[in-house]
Amino acid sequence: MESLSLPTQQMQTIALWLTFAGHADEDQAGRAGSMVRGLQALQSVFSSALPMLAMCDRADIGSLIQADPERGWPALFLFDRYPGGMGFAERGFANIRDLFSLAQKIVAGCSCQSGCPSCVGAAEPAFAGTAGLVQFLPDKSEALRLLKGALRS
Repeated sequence: MESLSLPTQQMQTIALWLTFAGHADEDQAGRAGSMVRGLQALQSVFSSALPMLAMCDRADIGSLIQADPERGWPALFLFDRYPGGMGFAERGFANIRDLFSLAQKIVAGCSCQSGCPSCVGAAEPAFAGTAGLVQFLPDKSEALRLLKGALRS
C-alpha cells in the first residue's frame, strides 16, 4: 500500500453550522466519545432530512464533523455542494425547528434498538490514529438525546 498525496481542494459555498455543547453533559467521563458518535448519527440523519426540506437531492448536500472554530466544541456542518451555494443550507437554517423535528421523527420512528443504516447510518472510519484506523459507530440514543435537548431550547 502506498500513501497518496493530493493537492488541497477549496470551494466557497454556504453552510449550516450546528453545535450541541449546551446539551452535552461535559462533566461526565466518556461523554466526548459518545457525543462524537451522536454527531456522526446526526450527520447521517440531517443529510437525509435536509434534502426533504430544501427540495434537493441528497448528493447536493455535503456534511462534515469538526471542531467549532470559535469554541473548539464538536460541530456539524451541512453545506451546499455547489460553488457559491444554491440555498439548500440556508433553507435548513430558515426551517431549523422543522429540520430537527424531521430528524427526530426519522430516528425515533425506526424500530431498530441501537441504530441502523435506515436511521443513523452505518459505521464509517472516523480518522486514522496512531493505533490504526479508528471507527465510530453512530449512537442512536445519543442522537435522540441531542435532538430532544435542541428541540427543548
